[in-house]
Amino acid sequence: MSVKLGDVLSPDTNLYVQLFGEKGETSKIMLRPVGSSLNKFEKGRTYKFTVETVNIGKVCYIVALSVD
Repeated sequence: MSVKLGDVLSPDTNLYVQLFGEKGETSKIMLRPVGSSLNKFEKGRTYKFTVETVNIGKVCYIVALSVD
């Protein structure tokens, strides 16, 4: 999954996603940048994440959540 941080979110944002699939859904999954200074997001940069979850089947949609 790729995520690009736009102008809406602050670099200090705690970013979570929830995946919804044909067989179910995941709980909230926290995404953390790796290799950035202090593990904070940088505006305009695209981050790639690998997420391991229970089998939810084919992913139908993803909801991004910001919680501060």
